[in-house]
Amino acid sequence: MILLARELHDRGHQVEVIAFYDGVHKQALLASGVAVHMLNKRGRWDVISFLWRLAKLVRAQSPDILYGYLAVCNLLTSTLRLVTPKSKSVWGIRTANLKLEYYDWLSRILSFIEIGLSGLASLIIVNSRAGQRHLIAAGVSEKKIAVIPNGIAINVFRPDPLARANTRAKWNISKDEILIGIVGRIDPIKEHRVFLRAAQQFSQISPNARFLCVGESVNQEYQLSLHRLTEELDLQQRVVWAGPQYDMLGVYNALDILTNASSSEGFSNVIGEAMACGIPCVVTDVGDSALIVGETSVAVPANNAAALVEGWVRCLRQNRQEAASAARQQIVENFSVHKMAAQTEAVLMAIV
Repeated sequence: MILLARELHDRGHQVEVIAFYDGVHKQALLASGVAVHMLNKRGRWDVISFLWRLAKLVRAQSPDILYGYLAVCNLLTSTLRLVTPKSKSVWGIRTANLKLEYYDWLSRILSFIEIGLSGLASLIIVNSRAGQRHLIAAGVSEKKIAVIPNGIAINVFRPDPLARANTRAKWNISKDEILIGIVGRIDPIKEHRVFLRAAQQFSQISPNARFLCVGESVNQEYQLSLHRLTEELDLQQRVVWAGPQYDMLGVYNALDILTNASSSEGFSNVIGEAMACGIPCVVTDVGDSALIVGETSVAVPANNAAALVEGWVRCLRQNRQEAASAARQQIVENFSVHKMAAQTEAVLMAIV
C-alpha cells in the first residue's frame, strides 16, 4: 500500500492514506508527500466514535475513489458511500483460499460477509491469480475483478555482500554454514512445524546447516509450542529464533535459501523481496508462489517436510551465481513497483 501510494502520488494523483492506528510508516509516507490521517482507534471494540471520525473525514475529503485493504476496510469503503455517494468503492483482497479454521470467530464472520457483499464494490483488485479463482468460485463476477500482482522495491532489495557478512556475524553463522530461513509472522498458516521437521531431516544429510525463523508471534502459546518442538527435534543449536527484524535487506542477504512453507498464500512479498536480493527460494505451491519463482527456484507440495528437504537439495545443486542472477531478474522483469502502479492507475482511471 505504501509503495503504491508513493508511486501514484509521483504520477500526479492526490493520494491520502487513512489509518486506524498510528504506525511506523507514517513518516515515510509524509516524506513522500502523501497525506496521512491517523484516526487513533483505541482497540477492536472502539467502534462508534471511530466510525464517526472516519465518516466525518471522508465526507470532508469527498474522494473520487475509496480503496480498502483487507476485509474490514473493504466493507467500510462501501458503507462510506452513504456519506459520499459519488465515490467509487474499490476493494483490495490480498488472500486466496485462506484457512479460516486458523483464525478467530470475527475473522471468519468478516470473510463470509465480505464475499456476500462483494457486489457493493465498484472494482475488486486481487494481488494473485489464486485470489481471482477463489472469488470466482465463490460467485463473484469475473468482470468486477482485476489481478494486479504486488510490486517489489527492487532498489531497496538487492544483493549486498556486506549486509550478508554483518548479519550472519550477528547470529554467529559462519561462512561455511548453510543458512535456510523462513520469514513471516509466527502463525499456524505459515506452517513452521513443517519447516522444523524438514530442518531435522535435512540436518541428517547436511551437518553444517542452520535454520532461521524471522517474524513476530501472533499467539504466545503457539510460539511456545514451536520452541517445545524445536527441543523435541534436538534443533536447539541449529535454529535461530530472531523475532521481528527491521533490517530486511540484511536478513535476506544472510540466507542461502529462503523458504515459504505456507499452506495458504495470495502473493507473498517475502518471496519477491528475497529473490530481488538474489536469494533462491523453495516455496510451497500455494497461491501464486510457483508463479512468482517461475523457473528460477523450486516449488513443492504444501504440508510435506520431505518435499521441502528435496527442494533444498535441488536448490543447493544449482550454480549459486547463476541462480542469484536469475532470481533477481525474474522480479525486475515481472514484479516491479512501476508495473504495479501503472496497472493500478489504469483500472482506477477506468472506473472514474
